Amino acid sequence: MAAVGLSALITPSLSVMAEVARALDERGSNVPLLIGGAATSRTHTALVLAPLRRGPVLHVSDASKAPVVLHDLLDPARRETFLAANALEQQQVAEAWQRKQTSTLFLSYAEARERRQRLDWHGRYFPRPLRPAEVVCEEVPVREVLPLVSLGSLFTTFDLRGTLPDLLHHPAKGGAARALHADALLRLRRAADLGLLAGRTAHAVFPANSQPGEVLELYADERRTRVLGRLAMLRQQRPGADGLCRSLADLVAPAGLDLPDHVALLVATAGGDAAARLALGPLDDDYERLLCEALADRLAEALAEYVHRFIRRTSWGIAAEEALSPEDMLAERYRGGRYSPGYPSWPDHGAKTEIVGLLGAQERLGVSLTEHWAMTPRSTVCAMVLAAPEGTRFAIERVGGDQLAVFSGITGVSPEGAALRLSSQVAEEQSKRRTSA
Repeated sequence: MAAVGLSALITPSLSVMAEVARALDERGSNVPLLIGGAATSRTHTALVLAPLRRGPVLHVSDASKAPVVLHDLLDPARRETFLAANALEQQQVAEAWQRKQTSTLFLSYAEARERRQRLDWHGRYFPRPLRPAEVVCEEVPVREVLPLVSLGSLFTTFDLRGTLPDLLHHPAKGGAARALHADALLRLRRAADLGLLAGRTAHAVFPANSQPGEVLELYADERRTRVLGRLAMLRQQRPGADGLCRSLADLVAPAGLDLPDHVALLVATAGGDAAARLALGPLDDDYERLLCEALADRLAEALAEYVHRFIRRTSWGIAAEEALSPEDMLAERYRGGRYSPGYPSWPDHGAKTEIVGLLGAQERLGVSLTEHWAMTPRSTVCAMVLAAPEGTRFAIERVGGDQLAVFSGITGVSPEGAALRLSSQVAEEQSKRRTSA
């Protein structure tokens, strides 16, 4: 066997990678382990995975680079030099990470809560949604979401990196980028002209308030006596540049103030047959399959933006007079924010279970979750919408054992299960302990 390749699209899969690395080491295998996928990084590979085995572990940043890596591994004249360079790079990454830890403040969970973002809730207007806690479903045609389709990340799938429109005029990549852009627009416009569906959505606006411990409680009605669900947020323990330790829970009115705040949840899916609907030919052609699968992902994101706009303007009305262009919407120049589990401000992939359950998305849309919380069909998005204009993007990079224990208690999962849900953040904490030992 020349090598073992593993790919992780979402962070819970990182724990499976660790299990494979340990298993290879226990068997005495020296076969190279190639690590890739959207959830991986050079830092995680160097700090967490590489120390788990004596054999080589290599991070491959893009699938298109795998043949080059394999060529160097299989070439006897290059293999040892290549592996030595990889080991040196991982050592340098680990040392740089350690220097950052020693120069960066990391607080206890109690200290971080004292540095929370404190909003002035007095005198704030809280719009009342049209149908509180009622799930609204819609089938949306392609023509409705076409202006909201962002093709930027499509080019990364084909290893064409850059930003639009500059990429289309790049002296080396421009020709390929223009051809790909034309192919994508051809399929999307054809689907719009034929009246094809982009997909289906479900959303609801729930009466909600925050509780101590970074918990959002969602209620059955405006009396706020029956709790339908609880969403566990997380808090930064490494202060930002402004000294604050942020949490999405800070953006929802606390329960003790008796204020009628709300939280919206949404699921948008292009459906399992989205790529086939978009295709001009059979999907056994690699280019057609990759292009149409990537376009299906773009449609799912556009659907999420579409229903987010409907929530802001109509069903919740937090921006009823909004008149943003599609460009403004894609640049997030709207009031409030849309946050998805598994992303930096809310790294808990397990929260998808609550969203799918509260919206009945499996029954209504055919959306389900895998064992490690990947969404099925693959071109599916779920999110939470908050109204507070003070929201900003931030990242929760590391979760201490003290906050992990609180999170475990709130979610009702074991400490091991909580660590799996927050594998990247906990892995960094574990790496800190190892390097400090």
